[in-house]
Amino acid sequence: IVKFTAQWKVPYSYKIEFDLNGGVGAEGKNYSTQTYYEKTSFSVYNPTKEGYTFTNWTPEAGTVVDNIYRLGNDVDNVDFTDLAIVNIKANWKANDYILTLDANGGTVVDSIHTVTYDGTYDSYNDPVRTGYTFKGWSLTEDGKNMIDSNTVVKTAADHKLYAIWEANTYEVTLYPRGGSVNPTTITVTFGDTYKELPTPTKNKHNFYGWFTDETAGVQIKNEDTVLIIEDTNLYARWIPTDAEFIQYSNPTYTTCDNVACTLNELYQIFK
Repeated sequence: IVKFTAQWKVPYSYKIEFDLNGGVGAEGKNYSTQTYYEKTSFSVYNPTKEGYTFTNWTPEAGTVVDNIYRLGNDVDNVDFTDLAIVNIKANWKANDYILTLDANGGTVVDSIHTVTYDGTYDSYNDPVRTGYTFKGWSLTEDGKNMIDSNTVVKTAADHKLYAIWEANTYEVTLYPRGGSVNPTTITVTFGDTYKELPTPTKNKHNFYGWFTDETAGVQIKNEDTVLIIEDTNLYARWIPTDAEFIQYSNPTYTTCDNVACTLNELYQIFK
């Protein structure tokens, strides 16, 4: 009599736990913990993560090659009692993006840089702009998203930083030249208009205007744009109101038919 004894192998099982490491699983794929019975390979699908590129999976046991997980050929030597759960972790590389510095009306040296997602911005050269003071860099043109060298990069694309400016203010001193004026100084803002120039008074004279020089220069009016970049002076000019006709015969100095000019006309010639 030949006696045969049956041999039994206890089926093994193990669980796969996916660690997406901050990522999001591929649409329609199951990344919950799954139990496998005597199955040594299966497909895995790459997740995504904003600002990062997926590099690979790191399993606690086995390998992942070409998106196929393999437990290995030596499963008989694996203690599945201790290896109840196999963790497979996703690994990522932070992306680099092109950063452009927009001087927003000014000029800046070295306007192109590289930033890394979840890294921090660098310290960049200050731009310059005539009549303005630089206040800092912003992710938006309205200046509501200011950054500094401690700000973490959270824009997952090539992007810009915009220079934010504040227009400078200057003091203008008013010289009435024999008349009176109130106030004697005004504050003006670069790029704005003068708009608050007062009208001085002087006995027996009509006010002609404010000028940048006592005898030359250009006239400045309320509606003129402020283009000065330092404190400055303005001088009043006057036209007499009680003059009679006077003789002025030298043709070199007059164009009033070489006969007679009022002081008003002479002023227009020699102002």
